[in-house]
Amino acid sequence: MAKICDSIASLPGVNRVLIVDDGSVPPVTREGLPVGVRLVRLPSNYGIGLCNHVAIDYFLSGRADVLVRIDADGQHPTHEIPRLAEAVRGDECDLAIGVRTNAGAATGIRSLAARAVRAYIRLIARLLTDGRVPGDINSGFYAMNRSAAATFAEWPLERYPEPEMMIIASLRKLRILGVPIEQGERLHGRSTITVGRAFQLLLRFNALAINLLIDRLR
Repeated sequence: MAKICDSIASLPGVNRVLIVDDGSVPPVTREGLPVGVRLVRLPSNYGIGLCNHVAIDYFLSGRADVLVRIDADGQHPTHEIPRLAEAVRGDECDLAIGVRTNAGAATGIRSLAARAVRAYIRLIARLLTDGRVPGDINSGFYAMNRSAAATFAEWPLERYPEPEMMIIASLRKLRILGVPIEQGERLHGRSTITVGRAFQLLLRFNALAINLLIDRLR
């Protein structure tokens, strides 16, 4: 964690680093973290949706113009943060998504199942938004401006919120830009998406899709 923070804090234009510890075991501590890094420790594992809300509220309470979100497992290339941030800061878009060019490189039954789930979610999302969502709808590496953050702040984001965020952004006419990136190997921890949680993800996504479809047909 300290190494990731160091690599982010040293990037040009970065003036705040916030860590949201979502009930990690053992918990993240301040030991070894760079000076100035903020740490919010949640009492239990609530999921990425709540973590996003914590970060968005923190962002909107300050004066920064761009919020960049990355995972703490080391897969997201921190050196690409300026490229995503500049796309937003330069007014090319409201939301810049790190589209993984090597997302389908892994093999094995679990990886094949994950690709099938992602393909299904992407298909439904494209149908709901007339094809306006980015190619990698499950990417957790993205940058947003204050307008996008205010939009997401009004929505009760789920445990794995990336697909619904992309759909919401598209339906709210936010400008979305896909930025090709190469995802690295996982350096810390393991995926929290078990078979049970994958099933829950699909159920919640289908419920969201049905509600949005009903709204469009009204």
